[in-house]
Amino acid sequence: MMVKIGKLVNYPISRPVRVELTKVERRLDEVIEDVPAHLRDKIKQIMKAGGKRLRPILVILSSASSGGVNAKTIDGAVAVELIHLASLIHDDILDNASSRRSVRTLNYTYGHNYATACGDYLFGYAFDVLSRHDDSDLLKPLTEASMALSIGEIMERDMAGDLHQNRKDYYERIDKKTAALFSAACKIGAAASGQNGDGKANLSSYGHCLGMAFQIYDDVLDINGEENILGKPVGNDIKEGIVTLPVILAVKDQVSNEIKEAIVDPNDNNIIRAIDFIKESGSIIDSKEIAKEFINKAKKSIMNLSNKKIQGELLSIGDFVIDRYH
Repeated sequence: MMVKIGKLVNYPISRPVRVELTKVERRLDEVIEDVPAHLRDKIKQIMKAGGKRLRPILVILSSASSGGVNAKTIDGAVAVELIHLASLIHDDILDNASSRRSVRTLNYTYGHNYATACGDYLFGYAFDVLSRHDDSDLLKPLTEASMALSIGEIMERDMAGDLHQNRKDYYERIDKKTAALFSAACKIGAAASGQNGDGKANLSSYGHCLGMAFQIYDDVLDINGEENILGKPVGNDIKEGIVTLPVILAVKDQVSNEIKEAIVDPNDNNIIRAIDFIKESGSIIDSKEIAKEFINKAKKSIMNLSNKKIQGELLSIGDFVIDRYH
């Protein structure tokens, strides 16, 4: 079984990068075959949902920017994607979500206990893949990002329903929950090709800023997107009490009754009223502008990249992050 790549065709990447990404997909197939039989169908279910494979692409491009792609690069890309998939499984459990990317979640189909076991297995397998290379420069970024993911998730739960959050609180949370793994992907790619110093630091900065923009725009789409395109319900963050940038910018210094009521009683009517309030406040436009600012910072981070072809692909990905679904 070849795991489908999903919406990957939309990414502005070259044929050579797609060839390397195919190797990643094959390695993911091998992961499934290594899974114990009683977990295999459950792991296949989350793999079947596909995805954009953006994080593996960042590993490949960062490695290709200096020294080229090798076995460490492919395994690094696989490990990063496994961590991402594991985090999605755990997110779905905490959110009690029934679908993701229009595919039933593991917790919905098999229950929380099986889903937790599958997520834990993928986390463990990710480190097993990288440990075969006995290279701390590969393992350390993944370890740090995995810990950050957990802290970010805890912060999100602790702050759920708190309408007095500010931008600083939000940025700190999404830095850990999303941007950390983007940055780690770039670090791992750079390390795989032996790149250190300013080059590695600049790629890491690019990944961080790209991840921040990606999450901001994801939060915009949760309010302003379309369910049939997103593969998940619109307004789900409000339903879960997750306060995102569009909400923070909409309420400013005064909490609105519309949003307060939606957080306290997240029925369909209250969520619709809250979404209408957010849209009318202009915070969607403001949030998109902030996402663009992070993309501009990401682009500046790689302006001195010597490989101009790879630089062009990274710049195009930055544009894609804020233009997707348009």
